[in-house]
Amino acid sequence: MNATQRYWVRRAELQERSALLRDRLMTHAVATQPLFGVVEQAIRAGRWMRQHPWVPVLLGAALVVRRPRSVLRWAWKGWQVWRFFSKGREQWLKVSR
Repeated sequence: MNATQRYWVRRAELQERSALLRDRLMTHAVATQPLFGVVEQAIRAGRWMRQHPWVPVLLGAALVVRRPRSVLRWAWKGWQVWRFFSKGREQWLKVSR
């Protein structure tokens, strides 16, 4: 068998292997489809929110008017969490230098 024939045989083997691997990938990908559906839905929701920024602003304003204590409490908790992680990050950067 000369080099040209070996090339074509090897090419056919690789094409068969690629087809087999594609089939396996499709079989395994079925399990991840629900996850990708949720991710796509979240991406669409984010795009919609970017196109309609007044909706979250109105919802936040309604929460402030309806339950100001609850909003302030959660805002305070969020501030504390942010401070905790920012201080931890500063400490981490000092140690890693």
